[in-house]
Amino acid sequence: MRRNRRSKHQSTSRLKEMTMLAFSNTVLSMSARARKLGKSTLRRKDLTKSIEKDIHCESPHETHE
Repeated sequence: MRRNRRSKHQSTSRLKEMTMLAFSNTVLSMSARARKLGKSTLRRKDLTKSIEKDIHCESPHETHE
């Protein structure tokens, strides 16, 4: 009976360990995706600002007569 109880405990511990490992891997991959999205958003904002700046500089200046 003692051996059976120990093997159940080991099985439970392993299951808990595997669950925590899977959970931590999920969290890590989500944070990596979030970083990529953040970098992509920053690049898009920089590109938009650059384009707006170029358009503003190229627009004809109004002359008052």
